[in-house]
Amino acid sequence: MGTPYKFGGQDHDGIDCSGLSQLLEQEVYAINIPRTTSQQVLVIKRKFEEELQEGDLVFFDYDGRKFGHVGVYLQNGYYVHAGSKGVAIVKLHDPYMYKYFTRCGSVSGTPDSTAGK
Repeated sequence: MGTPYKFGGQDHDGIDCSGLSQLLEQEVYAINIPRTTSQQVLVIKRKFEEELQEGDLVFFDYDGRKFGHVGVYLQNGYYVHAGSKGVAIVKLHDPYMYKYFTRCGSVSGTPDSTAGK
């Protein structure tokens, strides 16, 4: 929390949305996923919003780009993402962001035995 947004970043000095989702999937869930949002959307098994579970990815058509933003679903209608104000936890039904919500699903990546160590 509080890490600033930095395009292409993937550490505490700055991180972008796809870097955060890649790091969380690897370190928390021991699953390797691609680095970019456009590649991450290709490794999910689509599901309905009502079926979301912790660790699922949520995608948004943002800044005029299809699947231009990604977050990781937590629980109880909240997800974590790296936005313009840095890493934050927000409601999926936040009036500003929800209008851009376009897809969600569970990750079907490859488990990594070294993740989380």
